[in-house]
Amino acid sequence: SIDLLRELVNDDEATSVVLVRAFGTADDVRQTAADIERELEDFHDEELFEAFTSEQLLNQITGVFGLLSIVLVGIASISLLVAGIGIMNTMLMNVLERTREIGVMKAIGATNKRVLSMFVVEAALIGLIGGIVGTVLGYLIAFAFSGFAVNFVGLALRIVIDPSIVALGLGFATIVGVVCGTYPAYRASKLDPVEALRYE
Repeated sequence: SIDLLRELVNDDEATSVVLVRAFGTADDVRQTAADIERELEDFHDEELFEAFTSEQLLNQITGVFGLLSIVLVGIASISLLVAGIGIMNTMLMNVLERTREIGVMKAIGATNKRVLSMFVVEAALIGLIGGIVGTVLGYLIAFAFSGFAVNFVGLALRIVIDPSIVALGLGFATIVGVVCGTYPAYRASKLDPVEALRYE
């Protein structure tokens, strides 16, 4: 409120924002904003004022959200890279630890294709589970942020759970698992059964 603002800045005449409703075309509104700015500067003999139209404010907000989107895409890209390396490392260790098991499977008739598909499916499941955990955490953080915004800023943020977006995210996480698990699966499928059985 204006009273709280004046108390905070210790000035009984402080004013930070004045809202003006203007009618007419977009050009009329822009001209009105320019007139207000000029009149205030002339009255106070100082260039301390800025008049913004709702269109200009919207453009500024859009710019901020655009920058925020770029930052989030960068963070997501790094997260995907780290997740992909983690999946590949996990699958390579999995193949190493199950070398004798792979040897037994091949000795009793499992084909290279069957071994390959088994490990690719495991990698896909790791990606899917990671996607589910990430989606749940993402929505929990979004709801927490929304509650913070309402309680401390007075800004209501609407969080929408879109099934198509969730499905797209989970599908992408699964694809990342498959792509990063293909090389370990290929190595598993090419193991020599005799050498695998002798592995300690």
